[in-house]
Amino acid sequence: MSTYFTIGEVSKLFNLPIKTLRYYDEKGVLKPAYINQKTKYRYYSREQFMSIDIIKYCKLIGMSLEEIKRFINSDSSIEVMIDNMNKQSELISRKIEELAKVKSYVDGIKDSIIDIINYDLGEIYIRKNEDRIYTQYDYNDNENTELDLKLREVILYLEEKYNDVYPLLGVTSSYISIANEGKIKYKSICDFTTRDSNRSDSNKLNGKK
Repeated sequence: MSTYFTIGEVSKLFNLPIKTLRYYDEKGVLKPAYINQKTKYRYYSREQFMSIDIIKYCKLIGMSLEEIKRFINSDSSIEVMIDNMNKQSELISRKIEELAKVKSYVDGIKDSIIDIINYDLGEIYIRKNEDRIYTQYDYNDNENTELDLKLREVILYLEEKYNDVYPLLGVTSSYISIANEGKIKYKSICDFTTRDSNRSDSNKLNGKK
């Protein structure tokens, strides 16, 4: 087997497009071991195979090209490499957690749409849920003209305090106003989002548990 491998051979060996290898060369991430001055063909050595594997791994875990360049071209120890991997692993875990929240939010919207399809919007239905802990935010507007703004205020507050971009919210209303006046008057906004048990909300926004 030859000492050097053409860019086409390396492309096939590592399932990397030739244009990607050329781009790595231009950006200084992975320079060819040898360039034929007459033909300008790029050649890579066996010693670079591990570097290519590391580059592919780093791309997989979300490292930027500049971060990979610094890592590949430095004299980093194994300990530094493991530390970088641990940091990327933590980042991936946070992304998975965020995607799980997004999925839960999408599933909630889907279930709500199904409920709307199955129920007559002109009727009032009673559905019993399991007991659960929630935080209640007072809402005092008999005409419900500011409900959207109040909801947005609560959402922004929860995003800033808990980094919850997709909280599970609901509203409470007075049965008496529905029965006597035939109209819905919302009394409070409730946050049903599950969080760590040691978290406690502050008194901001009149939050109650």
